[in-house]
Amino acid sequence: MADELAYFVDWYPNKPVELKRDKVYRLGRGGGNEFFLPDYHASRVHAELRWNGSAFVLKDLNSSNGTFVNGEQVTERELKPGDEIQIGSHVLRLRAESPARVAEEFERQCREVQEWQTVISRRPAEGGLSGTIKDVRLSEVLQVLESGRKTGRLSIASAGAEGSIYVKDGRVVAADFSTTDGSRTLADHEAVYSMLALDEGVFEFFGEDVSFEPRIRESTQSLLIEGMRRLDEMRRAEGFPAGGADTQRC
Repeated sequence: MADELAYFVDWYPNKPVELKRDKVYRLGRGGGNEFFLPDYHASRVHAELRWNGSAFVLKDLNSSNGTFVNGEQVTERELKPGDEIQIGSHVLRLRAESPARVAEEFERQCREVQEWQTVISRRPAEGGLSGTIKDVRLSEVLQVLESGRKTGRLSIASAGAEGSIYVKDGRVVAADFSTTDGSRTLADHEAVYSMLALDEGVFEFFGEDVSFEPRIRESTQSLLIEGMRRLDEMRRAEGFPAGGADTQRC
């Protein structure tokens, strides 16, 4: 039935993959893998994913740099929905969802990113991206910048606070965020997570030279997943429903 749950792997920026229980999936930097991960920290055939009769199992295939699930290095692990697999800078997430909902979310996200890419291309001299956080989530803005391989500074201002996220070739490399009175200052990872939690404010992207050594080395996807995880935990603690974040794009 169309509304039955199925297992999917989210692996930004690609379309979610529906897992078949009679198939073995291999992950690595070799071109013949079902999940091709172009990263020198990934082995050619790094790990495999297969159904054991009750759950999908992730197995490390003697990789050089290890396979991680929710930040913990594993040799073999049964996965549950929501678990995050990290290989090198790539993060893949297992989810159980109806195929119709997955397709609908992916199409919506593609439309949103394409709309903002159009805005950027029309105003290249200014960087081409500005708006309000209430209308556009910062997670979506960062996806657009990554998709367009933009280099520059994303300036964010909210009530009593301001910050910047620096991107190079679309990848977040540094950030800073502080209150305007100087009573609180955050840098890099914590600054990004705090800005992703903002509900109101304005943003604008400026095309600038970003030639300093990166202080953030994780992928943009990893930052978004961790930032949205923290936001969901905060909302649950405050009694609000968790929002979740779709970090995929076309």
